[in-house]
Amino acid sequence: LLIDDGSTDSSGAICDELSQADERIRVFHTKNSGVSSTRNYGVKEAKGEYILFADSDDFLEYNMVQRLYEVIQSKDVDVVRCKVNRYNINGRVKIENLHSLSNVKVEGCEIEKIFSHLLTTRENIPAYVYLLLIKKEKIVRFNENLRIMEDTEFYVRLLRNINSIYFLDEALYWYRYNNNSATKKPENSIKVIHSIIDSISVIKEDLADIMTKEFLGQINTSILFLIFAKLKLFVKCKKRKGCIGQFEILFKEQEVIDIIDNCNKLQLSIIKKIELFLISKKWYTLLYLFIRVTAIRV
Repeated sequence: LLIDDGSTDSSGAICDELSQADERIRVFHTKNSGVSSTRNYGVKEAKGEYILFADSDDFLEYNMVQRLYEVIQSKDVDVVRCKVNRYNINGRVKIENLHSLSNVKVEGCEIEKIFSHLLTTRENIPAYVYLLLIKKEKIVRFNENLRIMEDTEFYVRLLRNINSIYFLDEALYWYRYNNNSATKKPENSIKVIHSIIDSISVIKEDLADIMTKEFLGQINTSILFLIFAKLKLFVKCKKRKGCIGQFEILFKEQEVIDIIDNCNKLQLSIIKKIELFLISKKWYTLLYLFIRVTAIRV
């Protein structure tokens, strides 16, 4: 299935040409509605027993589908996940590390332990949906209201809907890392932070019945790291007055206050503790200068 999500170049025509050359290929042209809506549309139109997603600027190893199918059959699981090769425009490649989940089958109540791999910094396993071969009967819909971390939120609900998953220690998917995407542009950092907070709130609701104080602290700590990573980008492209004004708004929001109050302070570096101290005192000019200096050092 090729889903043309309102493209403005020749992509739609290329899709049509491919479908005419190969009867197995089905093409759908839709109005631009975003990645989550597009994936949901593809799932709805799919006729096979399994679902595998692929983004238009990435590519698969020639045997990826075959290998994942072999594993999902031989291991008798609902989902199989492979590893990813991440590469950028300069050709630099980084192969993912599955840590303790290398060639491991996880099933039953043990699946809950995977959430810490998705949502905390400890042995982090990114929630890339295009690495999954999923039994169609087990798939869930993407949340079309989320602007960011929609893959993570999907992953969480998928894991709660399956009985087993196998983590295959083979890098079969090539992900093109795009530094020019909207979410990575420094000037959009504050908007991205708000989107992250909105998404993590939904994820916390998804996991409310198993959310312990310790787990919540780990999640909030990871989100705090993300927030400050975005702030470092923001101060590099904005003047002091504009940054301070955004700081005053951001750190008054109850969701941000809750993240700070309920993070695991023991996991924070000296730099992070100083930043939180400046926030608690509302010394936003000093916070701006401190982030500028530490960002330059890094």
